[in-house]
This record gives sequence, C-alpha cells and structure tokens, in this order.
Amino acid sequence: MITIRELAQAVQKAREAAAEATLKFQSSEMEWKAVNLPLISEVASTKKQLADADGALRAFALAEYEATKNKALGSGVNIRVETRLGYDPVTALLWAKKHDMALIPESLDKKAFEGLAKASVPPLDFVKQVEVATVTVATDLEKALLEVKP
Repeated sequence: MITIRELAQAVQKAREAAAEATLKFQSSEMEWKAVNLPLISEVASTKKQLADADGALRAFALAEYEATKNKALGSGVNIRVETRLGYDPVTALLWAKKHDMALIPESLDKKAFEGLAKASVPPLDFVKQVEVATVTVATDLEKALLEVKP
C-alpha cells in the first residue's frame, strides 16, 4: 500500500527535476540570446521600419482620399468608408436607463444600443452618423504591385 510520505517524496523529486530543467532551459536561452543578439536586434529594427512604412502609407492614402474622394488608390491600397455612430456614452447610458433598454446590469450594452439607435424613428438627437475612412492594404502586396491598371 502506498503512503502519503511516498507520494510526498515523489512530488518533491518531481519539483527538483522541474526546477533543474527550468534552470537548464533558462541558461540555454540566455546563451542563445547572447549568440543571436545581432539577429534579435535586426528583427526589432525591421519590425520598426515596417511599422513606420505602414504608418506613412496609411497617412498618405488617407490624405489622398480626403483630397480626391477616390477609394481605389491602386497598388493594393484602398479606402473603406464605414458609417459609425457617434455619441456620448454617458448620455447614451442615461437614455438607456430612462427607457430601460440596452442595459447590461448598470452599464450600457453598446451593441444593443447602437442597434436601437440605427432603427430609431425619429433618430435620437444625441446620436450622429459619422463616416470613418479606413485604409486597407493588400496582404499580397507583391502581387498587387505587379498588377498594372489602365
């Protein structure tokens, strides 16, 4: 028959083995990072360059859209315009409480409120429809850049 002591000893051995394996792993990881520091730095640098280039492309595309209202900018870059609701969340919560609608216990159910606001006739005076332009960039830019549009 197995005893509590034997089970406790098994747990202690497993803890020791896990701690030793963790130390080996941490040591190996530190060695790997030291050896690969240039590569790690290159990855961080290229990710920053990508983020900067992407941000510049999106800012330029939005400015181009604002100037021309052209949504198909070419080279895999397009503009998607969505209509969203603009409203003060506090005002919306007060409205929801007053009408006992679109509530999740003591807070606004945004999805339900927006559904009601879209369907409301007459429209709620504190809710405005706002058009928001978003830049979309093709996932396969290489292919998009090869395509020549007349």
